[in-house]
Amino acid sequence: MEPVVQAHFETVESQMGNMTQLAGQDTESFAGVFRFSQDAHAQHFSDGAGDGFLGTADGHGKRVNEYGDIVHQVAKAGVDGMDRFRQVVTSAASAFSSIHM
Repeated sequence: MEPVVQAHFETVESQMGNMTQLAGQDTESFAGVFRFSQDAHAQHFSDGAGDGFLGTADGHGKRVNEYGDIVHQVAKAGVDGMDRFRQVVTSAASAFSSIHM
């Protein structure tokens, strides 16, 4: 594969890795806020409202986890797509060079 094309693939893969890492950090930070909020405020509820608050916080926590899973699935699909695209480009470059040699 041409060095320029290879460098482009490596740059895109690196950027995708960075985006995945940042999304994971955001997800963890968001989950941390809910856990802190749950711990900080749950002690002030002594009736059914506390259970409702905890249920809502748990629901938000589940959504945060689902978001994290989706981010990882999208990132994996992107990396898999880049790998397949690299294979196509490599194969095409090989076929092109064998025809014109």
